[in-house]
Amino acid sequence: MTRAEFENEVNGWEDLFDVCRENGLHTLDELYDDGAYNESINDELARRAGNDDWYDVYRWLDELPSGEDYYYCGDYDWEIADFAEWKDNVYNDMEYNDCFEEEEEIDEEEIDEEDGDDVQAVDEEPDISDDEFLGILARNTEVA
Repeated sequence: MTRAEFENEVNGWEDLFDVCRENGLHTLDELYDDGAYNESINDELARRAGNDDWYDVYRWLDELPSGEDYYYCGDYDWEIADFAEWKDNVYNDMEYNDCFEEEEEIDEEEIDEEDGDDVQAVDEEPDISDDEFLGILARNTEVA
């Protein structure tokens, strides 16, 4: 995958996860989908219910993000995973690990050769004599 393909074709979480799997990257390993997030919250809730006051548990639950596709545990608490930010992280990891294919450079000489000899470069001299040129010019400029 080239850099341009990454930018243009990776438009959702599944695309991003596929790119990481295909390139052996672990960039998204700390993300939790909705099911894993709920399971982790339930485990933490059970731990807190035995140790904390009910109001502290209530306040903790009230501050939890919800309704998104992916989450991660930030420095202090759970946060919603921002797709653009994580896409940038994957891009940077791909750069660091040399995962991108090099984009083919367009060589103008190859294009001219592929097009054939029917295209004449501007710098080249025409293959007609001065007399032939003047004859063509006279035929095309006859006044009616």
